[in-house]
Amino acid sequence: MRLITVLLITCCFVFFASLAFANEGTSTVVSVNGVDLTKAELDQEISKIVPMERSFHGGLSEEKQLEINKKGMETLINMELQYQDGLSKGQRLDKKALEREIDLLVAKFPMREAYLEAVEKAGFSEQTMERFVSRNIVSKNMKKFEVDDKVNVSDAMVVSYYEEKKASYMKPEEYRASIILVKVPPSALSEEREVFKKKADSVYQQLKTGADFADLAAKFSDDMSRIKGGDLGYFHAGQADDQDFDAQIQKLQVGEASSVIRSLKGFYIIKLTDKRPPRQLPFEEMKDKIRLLLVNAEKDRLYKLWIDGLRAKAKIIYPPEKKTDKGSKS
Repeated sequence: MRLITVLLITCCFVFFASLAFANEGTSTVVSVNGVDLTKAELDQEISKIVPMERSFHGGLSEEKQLEINKKGMETLINMELQYQDGLSKGQRLDKKALEREIDLLVAKFPMREAYLEAVEKAGFSEQTMERFVSRNIVSKNMKKFEVDDKVNVSDAMVVSYYEEKKASYMKPEEYRASIILVKVPPSALSEEREVFKKKADSVYQQLKTGADFADLAAKFSDDMSRIKGGDLGYFHAGQADDQDFDAQIQKLQVGEASSVIRSLKGFYIIKLTDKRPPRQLPFEEMKDKIRLLLVNAEKDRLYKLWIDGLRAKAKIIYPPEKKTDKGSKS
């Protein structure tokens, strides 16, 4: 079966429709409080996690695919519970608001017939599509009401967190260095490598006789930093790809240059131009990041509390169980 991805965008969500046979899309994957949710709806949640394309899926392990499907199912159920909670509290899209949202979807297609065809092939009817749109918007509105609007992170909480974690808000020792790099192609033979080594040695000799490091970098370096005289800016230990680079930097005094150093990239000379000691990051510098961290943590807590409460009262039935449960709705 050929899969085509159709992109539909509303002001509230992105809808990726994987076109499939309609009868496949309408099959029930779970029932939530008597409301049947379909494979088409599940596909929409899965498609937000990974593109619904066969070529991409071919690169996923069975274990990873099962994990994605499970996450998609959990999201679908949670969205439905949020929607049902919203309906019970009088939150719903009126007819005009719903029509506006549908019009936004239709506008992504050359004509309404093309939109209806995409909807049908994705396993939806006009009515189920309208409910799908309503659920996405109402559930997000409810999340704002039940979670986002209830978050309260005070200045005192931010200060307290900073004081508690103060020891972790340290900036490590920083270095500023310049480099002259003579690149060696990975395929170079030993004789060719010697030629590059001699070039690096020649540059080093010029440096020892008083030539300016920045001028030599601009003239001979193969590193992009040559346009700044070889300046790499500030960095801390562990940021460089080359462990030998870190080791050499820590041996140098400010203003001192190394000898020629061999690396996987070729040969280089480094000069330490400045060093900053470790320092405590002040509260003023960290307060916004801490506040965001606390806000997100509180949102996670409130959301879990809300959803766990809804799930505790919900009747969630999967197809195998549903077949033997004659009291459940089809």
